[in-house]
Amino acid sequence: MNIFTKIFGKKGGNKTGERGFRELASVGGGINGDWPVSQIGEDADMWQNAWALTSRVRDLFRSNPLYQAYRETLWANVFGSEGIMLRSRVKEQEDRIVQNAGEKATLRAYDARIDRVRAHAAERTGNPFHPTNRPWIGTNGSSRAQVKVGEPDVFARQLIEKKWAEWQRAEYCDTRGTRNYKTMRQLRLISAVRDGDFFIRMIRDPRVNKFGFSLQMINAEWCDRLMNGTLANGNVVRMGIEYESSSWGLGKAVAYYFIRRQPNDWQFTIAGTFGFGAINNGLHDRIPAREIIHYARPVDSDSTRPAPWVATTIPKARQLDQYELAEVVAARQQATKTGWLYSDVLPEGGN
Repeated sequence: MNIFTKIFGKKGGNKTGERGFRELASVGGGINGDWPVSQIGEDADMWQNAWALTSRVRDLFRSNPLYQAYRETLWANVFGSEGIMLRSRVKEQEDRIVQNAGEKATLRAYDARIDRVRAHAAERTGNPFHPTNRPWIGTNGSSRAQVKVGEPDVFARQLIEKKWAEWQRAEYCDTRGTRNYKTMRQLRLISAVRDGDFFIRMIRDPRVNKFGFSLQMINAEWCDRLMNGTLANGNVVRMGIEYESSSWGLGKAVAYYFIRRQPNDWQFTIAGTFGFGAINNGLHDRIPAREIIHYARPVDSDSTRPAPWVATTIPKARQLDQYELAEVVAARQQATKTGWLYSDVLPEGGN
């Protein structure tokens, strides 16, 4: 008897210990009887359950202290207290003589700072101090700075970083003018975790601010998940996103369909009231894809609109929340119970 016969039994298989994919995949009973499965694709599954799924996750983020702690952890640790810092790496493109007085002052300050650092290092280590020795040329009482190609463009770097910091102020980066860019980063991350995705519209218009550029934040529900179909030009709309269609399947995103605000939509309507989901009904704004950043993290190659990042935690989080509530209620009831002790034996004795 060879080793395979010992392990797997004789021809025909060991019926009492036989294991295979059929046992693992069985959905009709046995050890997997309480394990229902879905056989539809990621997009179809998400399309059917998006509203309820998002509503449940949002409720947990509002009312569950564990989710609130997770939100605060994201807020504090992903982008940090100062947000993402910009460190420009612009370099000189040619050898040139600096003529601008402001740029000269910037270069002098930059070289002085480098010399202070070098002098401090030399003092600590005992090594000789080597100054920057930028070639300053004196002509008719004026100074000119010689810069070489490939050197840091100090003046441009500081100007870019200064303007970047200025644009991040709420009055410039946010179309509402109420949230600075650090807050907007946090909101887009937390919204994507909570809802599955998030949308940012890039507004390029000289009228919006002095930079001519601002951002509009759009929650996931405004990109109409109910809009699906094929357009006359052959493009496919899937959950509010229009894609190029070709012989090999879906291509690049072409446009996004956002539900247009109605005069009485806030607090008075629910999704679908105005016939949302129909194409060319006049109730959507079609925004070209070049203006939209779809902030999402797909986990499936066919995914159009991902599920909330924390969707898999919903059942256990709900059960744990209700368990804790039941324990607190039970403890409260137990704490409020009272009892009385008495004796029917007379102090004087007797029956």
